[in-house]
Parts: sequence; structure tokens; C-alpha cells
Amino acid sequence: MMRFDLVLALYAVVIIVLTTYAMHAWLMFFYYMRSRHRKGPQDKPLDKYPLVCVQLPLYNEKFVVERLLVQVSRLDWPRNKLEIQVLDDSTDETTDICRRLVDYYKGQGFRIRLLHRTDRKGYKGGALTEGLAKTRASLVAVFDADFLPPSNFLKKTIPHFADSGVAVVQSRWEYINYNHSLLTRVQAILLDQHFTIEQQMRNRFGHFMTFNGTAGVWRKRAIEDAGGWDGDCLAEDVDLSFRAQLKGWKFIYLNDLRSPSELPIDVAGFKSQQFRWAKGTIQAAKKLLPSIFASNLSFLDKFEAVMHVTAHLVYPLMFMLGVLTLPLLLVRFSGIDYRTYFAFMSIFTVGAFPYFFLYFYAQRDSYSDWKSRLAAIPFVVSAIMALSVNNSIAVVEGFIGKASEFVRTPKYNVMDRSNPGYKRAYRSKLKPSTFVELFLACYLIATAVYASVTMQFAILPFIFLYACGFIYFSVESIVTVLKKERVSVREPAYDRVEIS
Repeated sequence: MMRFDLVLALYAVVIIVLTTYAMHAWLMFFYYMRSRHRKGPQDKPLDKYPLVCVQLPLYNEKFVVERLLVQVSRLDWPRNKLEIQVLDDSTDETTDICRRLVDYYKGQGFRIRLLHRTDRKGYKGGALTEGLAKTRASLVAVFDADFLPPSNFLKKTIPHFADSGVAVVQSRWEYINYNHSLLTRVQAILLDQHFTIEQQMRNRFGHFMTFNGTAGVWRKRAIEDAGGWDGDCLAEDVDLSFRAQLKGWKFIYLNDLRSPSELPIDVAGFKSQQFRWAKGTIQAAKKLLPSIFASNLSFLDKFEAVMHVTAHLVYPLMFMLGVLTLPLLLVRFSGIDYRTYFAFMSIFTVGAFPYFFLYFYAQRDSYSDWKSRLAAIPFVVSAIMALSVNNSIAVVEGFIGKASEFVRTPKYNVMDRSNPGYKRAYRSKLKPSTFVELFLACYLIATAVYASVTMQFAILPFIFLYACGFIYFSVESIVTVLKKERVSVREPAYDRVEIS
């Protein structure tokens, strides 16, 4: 009897906290439905061309660095008003490729320089800081290695800095390899919801938003005023964004300006990226929450900010929810009358619905072929559930302050599965979390069998989504490691730069 009460108490705590985060999702949905047809920030006339520095932080990006520099060279901006910094921390042949490319573009009249570090101190934040000290530009654009900035990027963003209070102009991400696999489609839907709904609504209704680490422009003075990049935080973009806004700086989000990028093509890359984002955001939360609570923000602004920086806490809760599934079935079939308890707890199932609405409208209002994209939404939910192991570890490490390396996300210059180019790629390693995922997949399959035998069919779709996610993540991770040929990479889709 006592152990059943403990299971029910744990379940109640998990569901109630998850419902709190669902309230935030409902708030975003309400905002969006209220203003979805409202126009975003409008283009402004460009009365002058200020000096702009484009920073390109790199670490072992041999497959995509050439593509990046080709695209940056096509930015529609006067060359005498454009600086390009290749911030290279690489330990492989990327540095040699960068050196040849920089020499080539210097010969073409570009103001471009290679800043190569050998210690990676502060990781990406440290590289950006070092580059910032070596430019006279008042505005700084940042692009990660897998991005392809549109030629009109600067002409669309820079005019907004006519307002001296603006610190950041952030563009929306787009995905060149959306159709590569189900995994890339799932990631695209997750990110579309973040940009179309969360970023746009936060900005539109005056809440704190974040610079997304890339595909945006900073005012140099705002970076300095907020205290600069913190290389000890894996989510240096979240950290600096909140510090700047707590100082009173304004952010602008341009949903109609899309910056193409490449999504991770394997589970290992996706999980490492999510791990870094989850751990880094929790690190930022520990640092920022006292300032948020002590600020003069309204209650609603504080609620939104807290939900924002603690969002990854849902993963440990979802992990517990998956583990508690079988004990809850045993409780229901124990012969003890808990009907009143379960009837009350069923009220909280409303928390599951807003996310489906957000994913749906993010696709419907963004793409003409939105109907063909909806079939992937259940797999998005399954993937989020399956991330609960990986991201729970990240959350715990972030809370206890465990230091870790900034692990890059492998990029391969992949568009789709056709026309293989490079045959060599980055090797993945099996992590203990993979075997935990595999165990949970087996555990949930056994739970599904028990639910079927005891005719508790209502919970089967929930178990199915969990189990599918864990099966896919664990099996795909193992298969990727065992493959002799790690990945096929397509040759660049642009005119290759001829350099000696």
C-alpha cells in the first residue's frame, strides 16, 4: 500500500510540474492565434553602409568551410565596409583549407583574416571574444560553419540598428537537408516551432528572446555593456542575450528573413547538439535566475523568462514519467480503488495538447506543402520523449556544475541521400546513455504487453511513442558505430572555388 502511494505521489508531482510548462505552451499558442496574421518588423531604408564584421567560428569543419566562405563572399555589401573573420580553432586539415581560402579572397579584394587558436580557451565564446577585440566594426554578424547566409542578409538586418537601443537582429533558420531523412524532418519541425511561434511571439509581445548563436547581428557596444561572451557557459548565446536584455537592450526577430543551414544527419550528432543546448541552458539558468527574480520585470515577463531558461527540466520529468508507466499500471490493477485519484489526475492531460497545435501551425503558416509535413509530427513527439535520457544527464551536469568540452555537431555538406561525394566522415562513439535507451525500449515493450493483457488500452499510444523513440535512438546509434562507411557526403552544390 505504501509503495503504491509513493508511486502516485511521484506521478502527481511530475504531472503537475509538466502542466506548468504546458501553461507556457498554451500562452504561446494564445499569443500566436491572437496575432498570427500581424506583420512582423518591416524593412527600413538603408541610408548609409556602416562597417560590418562577419565572424565565422570554426572547429574542424573541413566539409563545409569552403561552402560557407563562398556564400559569405556573395553578401551584397560594399567590400570596403565588410570585414570577414575566420575564427578557426581546428586541429585537422580545416586550418590549411581556411588558409588557402583566405589568401584567395584577399586576392579578390576582400578584407578577410584568419585568426587561428590552438588552445580553444572559452570555446566558441572565447573565439568570438578574441575576434571582437580585433575589429573596429560597430556591428558584428555571426554565422556557424553549416550556414549559408542569403546575399541580402545584411541589407535586411543592418537598417534596424538605426534604433540605437537595438542590440540584436536575429533571422530565422531554414534547412537545406530537410528531406534527407525522417530524423532531419523531425528536427526541422522542432526548430520551426521554436522560430515561428516562440521567438516571434516573445519578440512581438515584449518578452525576452535569445540570439540563436548564429544567423544574427550584434551591436558590439551591447556585447561589451552586457559583460561579453562567457566561454564557461555552453549556451553562451542564451547567457549573453538575457544579460543584454536585463540591461535594457532591445532585440528584433525577422521571421521572413531565412538563413539556410544544415541539420545533423545522424542520431549521435543530434543528441550531442541537444546535450550541449540542454546543459548550457541550465548553466545559464543557474547564473541568470537571481537577476531575473530581482529585476523590475512584470510577473508575466518573469514567468516567460523562467520558463524559457528552465525549459529543459521537462526531460528529467519525462524520463520519470516513462519509468513510472508500469508501476502506474500495476496500481490500477492492484484491486485497490484509486478511481477518484485517477479521475482527478486526468484533468492534467490537457497539458499534452498545446504542443501538437504549435507544431501544426508552425508548418501550416510557413510552407505551401505543409500538409505533406504533418505526418512527421507524431515522430517529433516520440523523439522528444526519447531525448529524455540524453538531456536528463545534461540537465544534471548543468546543475552540479560539471565542466565539459564544447562538443561540435558534425556537418557533412549533405543535401539528400543521392550523389555521394566524400567517403570519410567523423566517427561516433557509443555512450552509456545508448544502452539505457535500449533498456528502456525493452522495458516499455514489456509494459505494453502487460497493458494489453490487462486490457488497459488507453495508455498504449503513449507507450508506443516512448518505445519507438528509444528503439530508434538506441538501434540507430549502435548501427552507425558499426558501419564501416560512416556517411556519404554530397559534393557542394555551388560553383567550386578554384585555388592553388
